[in-house]
Amino acid sequence: MKKKLIAMCVSVLMMAVADVGVSCDIPNDNSPIIEVPSEVTLENVSVGNLSLNSNYFVGEKLDTSGGKLQLSFTDDSVKEAHVTDEMVTGFDSTTVGDKAYTITYKDRSISFQYVVSPADEVIIPTYEHVATEELADGTLAVTGLNGEYSDTIIIPAMIGGKKVSTIKQLAVGDTNVSHVKVMEGVTTIGDQAFSSNSNLDSVTLPNSVVDMGINVFYNCSSLEFVSIGSGVTELPVGTFRACSSLVKVDLPITSKSIGNTAFYSATALDELLLGDSVEVIGDNSFGNCVMIKNINTEAVLSIGDSAFYNCTAL
Repeated sequence: MKKKLIAMCVSVLMMAVADVGVSCDIPNDNSPIIEVPSEVTLENVSVGNLSLNSNYFVGEKLDTSGGKLQLSFTDDSVKEAHVTDEMVTGFDSTTVGDKAYTITYKDRSISFQYVVSPADEVIIPTYEHVATEELADGTLAVTGLNGEYSDTIIIPAMIGGKKVSTIKQLAVGDTNVSHVKVMEGVTTIGDQAFSSNSNLDSVTLPNSVVDMGINVFYNCSSLEFVSIGSGVTELPVGTFRACSSLVKVDLPITSKSIGNTAFYSATALDELLLGDSVEVIGDNSFGNCVMIKNINTEAVLSIGDSAFYNCTAL
């Protein structure tokens, strides 16, 4: 018999200060629901720093998109819950500096570090190095990066008053960029968009992304962390194939299928949490993942040929 543990979180009481919100906690009923056996209790809550936005400008609103909590229970199980604005207290972007806010889940609280930079530093120097072309629908597609750019790139939702909808094939592949954050509003990631970028270390994709092409991160040999938003329900063919440094992937709980060779030869990956909605694991999806020790497949209905080929640690 399973009992629903309803996480007690907080609703946000907004106080407008130059369009910047200051929040405080009051109980509400919109908490994530995590099911565990009645005799099991929550033991620990943690969050991966790269899964949440840690860089803000003065006046910028709180951004919890892509943030996930890792919930550890007394039966050694690990589950995840999305971070919501209602869980956060103490966020303040009215002044510049190194800061921290508190995330509260049930009766557990953790601190998250972030940095607020001056508004006059915002965005334009980064965006001018994003090469684009206009599509037939009037939106923009990112085609590459121009000139000199930093190792951290933000791909914005708007450039010059026009919506950015797409990152095209191979757009970030042949670059020296290490960290990429794609802002909410971008909907499409093209085939091999980041493929063979040997410098790429981390990528955050927003909930607005609903269409990913094949081999998006193929052979990104330095890639360690990726957070994928809730709009992606199918992980396409070869998404993380040959990502030999990959150690953490935050998959959305909306994921329904893992495509053929999606994690093939991701040789550093030792654990992956699949949501209860995953029903299909394709051919060779985890083939040659020699370090993987744990992958939950309880809800999976179909497992393809050689899905776990040479997974010697399983």
